[in-house]
Amino acid sequence: MSNETKLLLSARRPGGHDDADPAIAEALARAKADPALSAWVEEQQRTDAALALKLLSVQPPAGLRETILTGGKVSRRGWRTWFEQKAWKSFTNSEMIAAVAVAVVFLIAAIFGNNEPRNWQSAGALEVARIENTQRELDHVVGSMDEIRIWLARQTCPAPATLPVQVQGLPIYGCAKMNWRGQPMSIVCFNLGGGREVHLVTIESQNLPAAPPEGTPEYATINGYMTASWNEGDVAMMLIGKVERADLEKLFVASAKAALQIHVQKLLAAR
Repeated sequence: MSNETKLLLSARRPGGHDDADPAIAEALARAKADPALSAWVEEQQRTDAALALKLLSVQPPAGLRETILTGGKVSRRGWRTWFEQKAWKSFTNSEMIAAVAVAVVFLIAAIFGNNEPRNWQSAGALEVARIENTQRELDHVVGSMDEIRIWLARQTCPAPATLPVQVQGLPIYGCAKMNWRGQPMSIVCFNLGGGREVHLVTIESQNLPAAPPEGTPEYATINGYMTASWNEGDVAMMLIGKVERADLEKLFVASAKAALQIHVQKLLAAR
């Protein structure tokens, strides 16, 4: 894994603005051919996206600039005099270098220390946002769920279990793969119609701290996305999209009716 290649990929702007550059294009080609480098690129992109979301959420209080400038005019001279006459001269060169290094470490920890999503749903939501904002491309563009399952099996990535009946009829854009805490996850992208998208995130449930309920979707809002999470067999799944809860609930109506009919049939057969 070349440091020069990693440097080029680190400098690449999201959205593909630099992909036409020959050096960037060559680095991207190397990443596609190198699984370890490709995984590194994905991790860097997730970190950049998380940092961008954090920075966007910061809103400075009104009048902050004026307050800072006013305070600087009042106290700058006294602070500067003390620092030049006492603090600065009290440090040796090695101590100054050590102090700067410690400050840099704390700054990096403050910025990046909490970037890892706390659960698989948050990790999936972050990756879905990157896909919708064209910060990353789909790994496999195909419109057939059967072909997606075959491709995911080759990637040793979990495939969805039984899809809700209404989801089975939705057009498919393609799929992507990702990792969360060393566990592979898959994302299948659907066209809900009306310019809307829904995505199905799947992960093996055996190693999850807490799997969602079996069969029955659990609804939540994550980073502005409505989600419905449930467990089936060996996998946990989450439907996610910038839609209303009612839109997701409609996707499960036919499946719930079918499940109820099967349950009634079993009860009648047991009599």
